Amino acid sequence: MQPAAESGQADSGLLGGEPQGACATVDARSWLCHTAGVAMTIGQHELLHRPRYSLREVVLLSGVPYTTLWGWRRGKDPLVSVPSGRNQWSFANVVEARVLNALRERERVPKLRRMIAFLQERFNEERPLISERLKTSGSAILFEDDGILVDVIDPRGQIVIRKLFEDALRSIAYENGLASSIWLDPSRSLIRVDPRYRFGEPFLDGTSVPLFTLSKRHRQGESFAELAKDYDLKTAKVREAVKIYDGLRRQKRDAA
Repeated sequence: MQPAAESGQADSGLLGGEPQGACATVDARSWLCHTAGVAMTIGQHELLHRPRYSLREVVLLSGVPYTTLWGWRRGKDPLVSVPSGRNQWSFANVVEARVLNALRERERVPKLRRMIAFLQERFNEERPLISERLKTSGSAILFEDDGILVDVIDPRGQIVIRKLFEDALRSIAYENGLASSIWLDPSRSLIRVDPRYRFGEPFLDGTSVPLFTLSKRHRQGESFAELAKDYDLKTAKVREAVKIYDGLRRQKRDAA
């Protein structure tokens, strides 16, 4: 039995609750959307680019500062293109922000802008930062073209990357050549975000259990061992996942 809500306050989880017109679940293979018992077909591209997250939520999911994200979406030629006419960001935007966050450790925004333009023009890839064709080997950024790995070169030469970029790419899972989900933990085994599940709210990897549920029940007095037993999970996994998730919740609260 689920515990009652905490008295006197709404608790909608890390994110802002269910978005309008969202899917509760989407079949992992057919991308069939189920909303209020009604199934409808939804394309992978549409789901990835559907408005979902506030700017502050993208800060939490990407690790990019608020002012930096705001700057990336502004101007005539933004680094991150959010859904037209909306203040909400898509799952694709979250992935792009995470990749850009790794790249900006070394390269300035003008150089990143040129790199993205080069990928778009050379490889006819509208959103290259969410493409599985973007890869890394050693110090090079590579892009796959007809089975051949091509060095990504901008007018000033090859862009050199660090391990941070490799980690950013490793945190992304792909399907049909596009980003389909991300892990929020370095081990890629605890916290996952997938636009097909739980309205894009983080959940425990390998299960359908939202971290919001585990965190809330623990804050209401249930032990990690009790939670692990309820969901047939290891106590250490539940403890570590809730610890990371609660850290994100505190960041959200402090930023409010």
